[in-house]
Amino acid sequence: MKRYPLWLAMSLMLLVTLWGCGGAQNQNPTAQFNVQPAAAVAGTAVTLDAAASKDPDGKINKYEWTLADGTKLSGAKVNHTFAAAGSFEVTLTVTDDKNATATAKQTVQVAAAPVVDNTPDDSNTSNNGGDNAAGGDDAATVLAHHIEMSKGTTIRIAAGSEPRYLTPNGTEGTWESQISGLIFDGLVEPTDRFETIPAMAHSWEWDPENLTYTLHLREGIKFHDFAEAGETLDCGDVMFSFKAWIHPDYPGVRFSNYENIVGAQAYREGTSTEWPIPGLTCVDDLTFKVQLDSVQRTFLPYAVSAVGIMPQHVYEPYFEEHGYDQLKGVDTGLGKTIGSGPYQLAEWSASQFVKLERFDDYWRGAWGRGIEVEDQVAFPGIDEVYWVVMPDTDQQYAALLAGEIDVLDTRSNVDQYFQLKDNPNFATFVYSQLTYDYWHWNLRNELFQDVNVRKAMCSALDRQQMVDNVLRGLGELTNGPSHPLRWDWDDSLNEIHPGYDPEEAVRLMEEAGWTIEKNDDGSIKKDAVWTKTKEDGTVLRMEFEIAHNTPNQRRQDFAVIMQQQLSKAGFRGTVKGMETNAFYNDYLQGSNAFQTAIAGWRMGTDPDGTSLWHTDSLDPNGFNWHAYSNPEVDRLLEEGLQLAEIDEARPLYQQINRMLVETMGYCWLAFPSATFAAKPGLMGTGQWSPLSPYSHLTEWYWEGKGVPVTVME
Repeated sequence: MKRYPLWLAMSLMLLVTLWGCGGAQNQNPTAQFNVQPAAAVAGTAVTLDAAASKDPDGKINKYEWTLADGTKLSGAKVNHTFAAAGSFEVTLTVTDDKNATATAKQTVQVAAAPVVDNTPDDSNTSNNGGDNAAGGDDAATVLAHHIEMSKGTTIRIAAGSEPRYLTPNGTEGTWESQISGLIFDGLVEPTDRFETIPAMAHSWEWDPENLTYTLHLREGIKFHDFAEAGETLDCGDVMFSFKAWIHPDYPGVRFSNYENIVGAQAYREGTSTEWPIPGLTCVDDLTFKVQLDSVQRTFLPYAVSAVGIMPQHVYEPYFEEHGYDQLKGVDTGLGKTIGSGPYQLAEWSASQFVKLERFDDYWRGAWGRGIEVEDQVAFPGIDEVYWVVMPDTDQQYAALLAGEIDVLDTRSNVDQYFQLKDNPNFATFVYSQLTYDYWHWNLRNELFQDVNVRKAMCSALDRQQMVDNVLRGLGELTNGPSHPLRWDWDDSLNEIHPGYDPEEAVRLMEEAGWTIEKNDDGSIKKDAVWTKTKEDGTVLRMEFEIAHNTPNQRRQDFAVIMQQQLSKAGFRGTVKGMETNAFYNDYLQGSNAFQTAIAGWRMGTDPDGTSLWHTDSLDPNGFNWHAYSNPEVDRLLEEGLQLAEIDEARPLYQQINRMLVETMGYCWLAFPSATFAAKPGLMGTGQWSPLSPYSHLTEWYWEGKGVPVTVME
């Protein structure tokens, strides 16, 4: 009998085994979807249905849609409204229970929206009656047609906290910034891709030799009180606004955006009282010139784009009489808020709501951004916006179900999003946003001043489990102060940021001189706490608060999980929830007494972090609440501002980001997705900005209202 070598026999056995198991190998899923209606029309919802997708040997766990207009959706059946006509590629990716994927693509042809032949709700004219109707003059004798919008449209949005201030460069909270941005317009503005484009200034020039920006203002831009005051935007309004933000009594935290203007520092410090300062000039009524001490790449996006212009005739008399420190609170003291934006303040009922009304003389047109209909421009939009103050997320949810509000921002409560997603009576939306959540320590507190202690605390957290359990697919883990959408993004931060490693946490704490009770096997005893004895005999115990703002359910859930995980590693945390305004304005900012806190930043379009990380931005001068101070980071931040070219600046900001992670400026947590829900019929939502869910609110309208109609003159 012929004998075979052992290795050959084993190989034959393995081959037979693999051959016999071939039928059990995973079969890939197939991706298919239908588009209804097949004849899509701009401004009308389209249904994308992936029910035809199959998995032969399991189930499909995930349906992900990518649309050519930049929208990303999830779910087996989704609705989407294309804002404009054109050809749009739609990509469906399905993932089965074994992580196998399949992709399908279709091109959707979207036709232009037809003119709807209806009469405006508040119009006295008619297309099918009246003096010019059949039975009167022949239709051919009609002299002209023009496009208007049907009106009577109102939207009610739940606001998680009441605004304190609405004046430009006085706002700090999320909701007050959103509302203020609709009342005040800036000279330039960012696109959804973070490019700076003209707004109330139609153009500008940069003179690199003289470090000078020259901005040219549009003529005839009216302020909200034009009917009474007859004032339009001119250089004096811009000059006054800059004075308010540079003034020695300016109470806000954004002076750093202006300190590089020639003469600004001296005026701010009071060593010079001359106004205008040398760096600001009104060349004429519509030309504003700014000279800088040195190159400042962020001047347009931060100092000019991110802030609205205040009318001089309204605010200067009040500030001169009552002081420029009244920029925060002038809304109440003056009894009005006047800007030049698409909406004007109509009513502010304390603790109840803020009501905005369309400004019919808005410089872009009475209805915001224009859409072309039969070679004419019409402007869709909402007549009235109510920001209904509801600090409690459960109250917000109940109000939406009861029809008391129309839009609910669910970013802070993932459970509500999923409940509404499964409710056929509501539409849900999800998209990426330029935001991250983080956990930080008050570095004035001796418990947290050792970087090894901060690394140990972060290593004790299973952050991926936190993200998976809390966000449930609506966001992802982050490991630093940047974002994949921004030009300073660097994947290497994922390797630098501490991951979940309880043993490393113990090593770092012991290296820092802390001790803890252990079991015989070396594990930490239940309920044991790290302690450290100082030279004077004082015993420090690793006990602290984990504060967060309410009603942010997402951060509350993070805090509870963190408390549990930290306890197992010998860190005793107590969860503390606080109302949003009190949390930011009184607890983090101003008191210097907080211990640790979970918070979040809506990032800027530029990576400059001077107001967050520079030593000169320590509270109350900036947002450096936690007293982070690093001379090398300070130096690099100052150097980075003077780099005008992104390709030149990118490696420097990536170096700053690495240093911030290495020194544990924060323990970074997550990029939460932006999500919200609305009652059916909300249109114009096809375009989203990662900067804010309300960046395109002027384009929203309700189906059947706020749509183009033909009106005969």
